[in-house]
Amino acid sequence: MAIKIRTGGLTLKRYIPDIYYVDIDSPLTVRDLLTKLGIPEGLIAGVIIDGKIVDKSYEIKDGQEIVLMPPISGG
Repeated sequence: MAIKIRTGGLTLKRYIPDIYYVDIDSPLTVRDLLTKLGIPEGLIAGVIIDGKIVDKSYEIKDGQEIVLMPPISGG
């Protein structure tokens, strides 16, 4: 099963590139995916899958595109 992950913000680039493809063996939640990728859950403010906002308990399906959004900050 393959999924496509896109990231926003410089913070997440320390963990994965802007666009990243992952093969997964079985269904998993967004939270499980973050653990697998070594991304601290606190760095993710929002998750968009196939254009819809979902929470971290959402179960990812084959072929989906996931966008991980970090918290917004500025000054």
